[in-house]
Amino acid sequence: MLYEVLTGSRAFAGDDVPDTLASVLKSDPNWTALPAALPGSIRTLLRRSLVKDRKRRLDSAAAARLEIDDALSMPALGAGEMAVKGRPLAGRRVAMLMIAALASASVAATTVWLTMRPAPPSVVYTTVTTSGSSALSLDLADDRHVAITPDGAHVVYRGINQLLVRALDQLEPTVISGLGSPRGLFISPDGQWIGFVDAFTIKRVAITGGLPVTVSVTQGNPRGAAWSADGTIIFATDARTTGLQRVPAAGGEPVVLTKPDRERGEGDHYWPEFLPDGSAVLFTIIPANGAIENAQIAVLDLRTGKSKVLINGGSHARYVPTGHLVYGVTGTLRAVAFDLGRLEVIGTAVPVLEGVVTTVSGAADVAVAANGSLVYVRGRAGSDGQQSIVSVDRQGRVSPLPGLPLDSYRDVRISRDGARLAVATLGDVWTYDFGRQTRSRLTTDPAPDTRPLWTPDGQRIVFTSRRAGYAELFWRAADGTGRDERLLARAPNLIDLRANDWSADGGRLLFSELPVSQRGAIGQIAIGRASDPSLLLTGEDFSYSYAAVSPNGRWIAYVSTMSTQPEVYVERYPELGDRQVISTGGGTRPLWSRDGRELFFSTNNRQMLVVPVQLGTTLVFGRPQVLFEFPMFITGGSQPYDIAPDGRFVFIQRGQVDGGGATEPNLILVQNWTEELKRLVPTK
Repeated sequence: MLYEVLTGSRAFAGDDVPDTLASVLKSDPNWTALPAALPGSIRTLLRRSLVKDRKRRLDSAAAARLEIDDALSMPALGAGEMAVKGRPLAGRRVAMLMIAALASASVAATTVWLTMRPAPPSVVYTTVTTSGSSALSLDLADDRHVAITPDGAHVVYRGINQLLVRALDQLEPTVISGLGSPRGLFISPDGQWIGFVDAFTIKRVAITGGLPVTVSVTQGNPRGAAWSADGTIIFATDARTTGLQRVPAAGGEPVVLTKPDRERGEGDHYWPEFLPDGSAVLFTIIPANGAIENAQIAVLDLRTGKSKVLINGGSHARYVPTGHLVYGVTGTLRAVAFDLGRLEVIGTAVPVLEGVVTTVSGAADVAVAANGSLVYVRGRAGSDGQQSIVSVDRQGRVSPLPGLPLDSYRDVRISRDGARLAVATLGDVWTYDFGRQTRSRLTTDPAPDTRPLWTPDGQRIVFTSRRAGYAELFWRAADGTGRDERLLARAPNLIDLRANDWSADGGRLLFSELPVSQRGAIGQIAIGRASDPSLLLTGEDFSYSYAAVSPNGRWIAYVSTMSTQPEVYVERYPELGDRQVISTGGGTRPLWSRDGRELFFSTNNRQMLVVPVQLGTTLVFGRPQVLFEFPMFITGGSQPYDIAPDGRFVFIQRGQVDGGGATEPNLILVQNWTEELKRLVPTK
């Protein structure tokens, strides 16, 4: 106002509001338009009031009035010594009195507003109870299990082979089933669709339920997805030949946006999240060694295709409308101020929420709505997503295995003599000696090595590796000597390839493979002589996996989707026939007892079942019975348990998820959470 009184023009001009705002951001006032005789103190006042740097800007009208009072106390100049657009003023003192009055009015108005303005909304924490058939199901190897609609009215979370939608004005959630094994949830900008991942496919389903729609089949295990207002989805996978990819939400072929820079030590790009206008996307750079504590948060400008690192030591960032980035660091949610215009962080990050589950691949299990509400999975997953390996008897009693530290375990297999254990972590295969209680690393290649299987004589271990960019089978001497040798290479577009079991004479290796069509097959290859692999069980309509040969070598158990859900089947081997379905309510990962008189398998709700077997020319199976329930850690196509010769089991035990020792996670809803965020991390 003072500038306009003295010059007859506005400090920042424009034809409309957007033009005026652009002028405020980019232009400076015309300082030469000020009267030549204007006191220096008033010139300084104007510059301090209109400077763009907030730290240097005058922050109150009260301070401005003090400057004006000082100017008024100076001797008056003669009339006409200052002019506005050539029109003489009645005198310098008149102009100053006008501005003083305006400043006083501004101070008074500010005081009234501060007195009468409504109090900020209260921050309310609520536990969202999940139990029984509507329980939250966690797989800590994958991405987040919870989402919230932009208006904050619905919380969506992952159950066992289903999604659950909890409206905040309802006591019970709505169940959406028939989706396969949904995970990796994300919401459309209008809140009408739920995006999710089923195996290696990105899908969407209406929030009210219905049939799922396929968006894209991915080359690799998806690691995050985000939906923009322009109708596109950006996603990531663990296929290290690509980083971020973009696909229309209506479906289509994905386009590669980024590729990891190996020379800079980048292993992959995960966890995309759009910035508000959709012109840029946040993502996480996973280091080549897979150490999530060394991950970096970066931003990709979709207009230029250029990216830059914003934060070292964090993962899965998303933007909050308060002007912050929030991201995960091993169970803690941190926040830092963020400049949307320059795509830069401002100041230092501050912890704002403790006890947020963070998956082993860096996903923070939290979602923030545009209305300021937040939902998260409370707890820390067993020392930041690590698990233990334990021994379990037939009654479900647990004994620790000394010498096996917490780690990101994925597979366990016991040698036939029962003396040693092969275990796979996220990156490598290890061996464990039961007698000496020691663990030794077997593989050291930077690429992930998983799915170990002992040879019948215990001299070698077969494992799956992606060192060529796709899954192949290798083997190596179990004592770690010598080199890794390639044993089997199949089609490069396979999603998964794993060694399952051996024929009774040890001459044939049975394996399972999963192509991008998701119709898994079981095959075999002769070992010790040149031969081509052959497929035993395959088809266009059903999937086959987890082959297990009976101790006498005459029968094969496996899992198939021939029914409405995966079930365990048994038939003759090597000449197939006499097929029988064994499980009655879903089953997976079958294993025979060492004498062949029992068949074990598990269910997705972590029950271990046993079926008695009567041996003969034909097998007679009894009814499945539950042995015990156990919090086994199941992820993807892993093998989380095996059976020792003495009948005891070895399990990968799911880590506890909260400080109180409970094994079931809780959902926490925080309404008006952004009020707390603004208090903890001021943006001015």
